Amino acid sequence: MTSFSKKNNEVLMSPLQGQLKRGNKALAQVEVKQVVDESYESVTVTDDEGCFNFPVVTRKKPGGFEVEFTAAQELFYRNESGWIRFWGGVKREPTLNSEARGKDFSLSCNIDIQEESYMIGSSFYHTNCRWGVESDPPIDFDDMFDTEEPN
Repeated sequence: MTSFSKKNNEVLMSPLQGQLKRGNKALAQVEVKQVVDESYESVTVTDDEGCFNFPVVTRKKPGGFEVEFTAAQELFYRNESGWIRFWGGVKREPTLNSEARGKDFSLSCNIDIQEESYMIGSSFYHTNCRWGVESDPPIDFDDMFDTEEPN
């Protein structure tokens, strides 16, 4: 599931590198788990600087009719209580690095900060991580619909 060919594959999760911290302290030798679409899991261990890496996760494009692309993405770290999620989202663009608007996907994650929500294109993420990408502006639903009564 991890080979990549632009023509026949969709990117479920782009290759990423990250650093996991608590406050200013790197979390060394901590297990980090990647779960994609509840069908793919991979586990790695942070190095002495709290850094971790995961390769690209792809799937073959479905044949036949067009279907809407979605890919659930989650990252967890393990502590004495079990697995704790620090990244969750739904990717809606099947292209490489769409999570970072085409740039390298590099996370800086601090488990002590408040989780925030981001819209990147049509994709939604809720996370303790920052990755140098600005969220889309909020949608003002009042401007989208004409609420005046017809004459």
